[in-house]
Amino acid sequence: MESKSWAVILDGKLDTGQTPQDVKNNLAQLFKVNAAKIEQLFASPPVIIRKNLTYATALKYQRAVEKAGAICRIEADEDRPLKMCLDPGETSAEIDHRRMTCPACSCEQENAQKCSRCGIVISKYLAKTGRSTSAASLPVPSPTPVQQSTPRRSAATWMVVVPLVLICVMAAFIWREKSPVSCGPGVCAPNAPVQHPINNPLTFLYRDYQVTPLATFEIEARVLSTRRYRSGRAAELSPVDLALGWGRMSDDNVLKDIEIRQSNRFFYWRVEQFPIPLQEIEENSANMHIIPANSDIAQRLQDIRKGHVVRINGYLIRVDGRDKWHWKSSLTRKDTGNGACELVWAEQLEII
Repeated sequence: MESKSWAVILDGKLDTGQTPQDVKNNLAQLFKVNAAKIEQLFASPPVIIRKNLTYATALKYQRAVEKAGAICRIEADEDRPLKMCLDPGETSAEIDHRRMTCPACSCEQENAQKCSRCGIVISKYLAKTGRSTSAASLPVPSPTPVQQSTPRRSAATWMVVVPLVLICVMAAFIWREKSPVSCGPGVCAPNAPVQHPINNPLTFLYRDYQVTPLATFEIEARVLSTRRYRSGRAAELSPVDLALGWGRMSDDNVLKDIEIRQSNRFFYWRVEQFPIPLQEIEENSANMHIIPANSDIAQRLQDIRKGHVVRINGYLIRVDGRDKWHWKSSLTRKDTGNGACELVWAEQLEII
């Protein structure tokens, strides 16, 4: 992504129906500051509330301030003669970026009760191993290797051993990549995706493409199928497609009667006899092209297998190339066919 940062600017305007005192009280509670500090915000607008933000964080600031009753705008950071009235440490609206390292597999990730890679419950693992809770925030040290003499093997022996080891490693990798995960009986992802349109979105650059957020997007769903793409223009942006299901499309009792596959960036299903109505199948499942926002999410995306339940937060987007090529997300779950897939900019991804 382009190394552009964003600022949230308060112009002193209030939302319709809000009184100045109510808005100031709301902002004081939001930012955990006294009334005098909030008065400074309205004394000589415009003022910068926060700067040096990512676009996603700036958008969340804007929503929080507007919910308090004030109108604010997002602009690209520049050298500007605007006063900065709130220090970074004074606000409770900022997203917590603290991270941890799993004590079992050493995967670095956001603070969570469960590891997104190996799936252990951190507190139970620490209790079982007798380690303190602070151990979850530290990398697991590698044991010091013990030097010992090893018998010399002939070249012929190595010619047999090395290929066998490589075959075993490749077989384990393929098995891990392809083998499904058991989700258990019943609905395991009951809620439909949640999205909100973005008015007057600000675009940003990613790998020489212009990205336009169309709507915020949150989903918790069961993985019905995964498909990796390693060639082609779209694969440079989205290396993995996830076919996702929610509601009764996350229930083993329903899915056992539905044949599901992916090909050429599409998601296909087939039944001998409908376990649930056709419309429910179509509106409770979708093929999603995932564009990871950073390398951590890209790695986590490669670990997803059929049967996992995943939680994704980000945006439905449109991507435009310099040669007028474009790729646009569907904005409804009710369409089918060409153009019905979601194009998702994933800023958070968790395997539950």
